[in-house]
Amino acid sequence: TEDAKRWDGWGTGLKPAAEYWLLLRKPLSESSIARNVLRWGVGGLHLDACRFKPGDPMWPGGDDAETMGRKNPGRSDVFGSAVYGGGRPQQTLNAAGRFPANLVRVPKASRAEREAGCLEAGIEPIAGHDAVGRAEGSAGVDNPRAGAGRTAGGVRNHHPCVKPLRLMRWLVRLVTPPSGLVVDPFCGSGSTLVAAAAEGMDGIGVDLSMEYLRIARARVAWASSGKVDAPDGAGAVADPRQGVLFG
Repeated sequence: TEDAKRWDGWGTGLKPAAEYWLLLRKPLSESSIARNVLRWGVGGLHLDACRFKPGDPMWPGGDDAETMGRKNPGRSDVFGSAVYGGGRPQQTLNAAGRFPANLVRVPKASRAEREAGCLEAGIEPIAGHDAVGRAEGSAGVDNPRAGAGRTAGGVRNHHPCVKPLRLMRWLVRLVTPPSGLVVDPFCGSGSTLVAAAAEGMDGIGVDLSMEYLRIARARVAWASSGKVDAPDGAGAVADPRQGVLFG
């Protein structure tokens, strides 16, 4: 119709590009955070393990190369610290990288990342449109808000909101103390547990869906085999252990 031609290319919403997260801590039982951490063994943030090295794709700011090597960039150093001398800020570099921010940039998990280990575990694929509850060939399948795997021919991990492994490894490193235990009460297809295994930590996951737990078990087994590459700026995987899952 003429109206259809006039409004061709228009829609009603943008593709989601941001997710918001909360960092929470139980009320302190001691007189200070330091005393609380010493008593309970949790509550601190492992900042040095989560710094952004130059060129780290998780850093959402500008290109570090623009300021690297410049004596006086005219603002505080690109890694969040400055030394003042002669009335002008002098750039200093923290060898561990830029101080962690509450904003990170990570692309969504690829299909290969979502399904690593699923083929070996014998998980059967389903059609992409079935994974998102849409009719084959419908316009909804092409909607960027429809979820993961909407156009794939076969999907083994059909969880609608699989988190990127790079992001979950960063979060696990941030809050988990030495010899700590990672607990995810809504583990879905196991991204948090995969991250814990890749970081050499124990993990416990809980979910209502046995179908998702099968996928999570397969992914954790893959991560526990030591096949996960260390992300940029992270150490090598050491002593990966099998996560425990409860249905």
